[in-house]
Amino acid sequence: MAGRFRQIQKKIESIRSITKITRAMELVAASRIVKAQHRLIQARPYARGIQEAIRELAGVSEVATEFPLLKPRDEIRTIGIVVITSDRGLAGSYNSNVIRHGVNLIREARAAGQGTKLYVVGKKGLSFFRFSNYEIANSWQGISDTPQFENAEELGGILVKDFVEGVVDEVKIAFTDFVSAGRQVPTLNTILPIRKEDVTPEPGKITPL
Repeated sequence: MAGRFRQIQKKIESIRSITKITRAMELVAASRIVKAQHRLIQARPYARGIQEAIRELAGVSEVATEFPLLKPRDEIRTIGIVVITSDRGLAGSYNSNVIRHGVNLIREARAAGQGTKLYVVGKKGLSFFRFSNYEIANSWQGISDTPQFENAEELGGILVKDFVEGVVDEVKIAFTDFVSAGRQVPTLNTILPIRKEDVTPEPGKITPL
């Protein structure tokens, strides 16, 4: 009887320990979410400003005819596909949804007789595409927690170079649009060539896959 009582006590203590650990993990996760939301809110005005500037440039006929990033190709032979995932797991469908849409995009391009060039951001996406034997043109890891301007500059520079030189005829990006803590929407955008109608969506509008 005493032995049985001790077993029950140990189970109670174990449950209490698990509860404390779980609570601590919740607090850490909540803190990270708040920090991520804060960074996102800070970045949005700059993103809107850039979008507005590009939209105005795209509306000037002289620029639209001369600027190479605004010129659509007569034929789409190769599509550049950028898939953005996180570096960590335990994110529910955050990564799997984006990866699935990236795979679907590759399959659709191949079915249409088009080539693809894959650019992957994040360890989770990189692990999946490597394991699945997809050819990866460029990849980036370890930047999802604290992305820096230099990271975007490097990625953007490679995409622009490949588009201008004709390595790819179009660039699409698959990512997760953070709407709120409870809602993240897998999204697909065409970023090259730049099209005026794609630069500034309606307020509050998102483009779900």
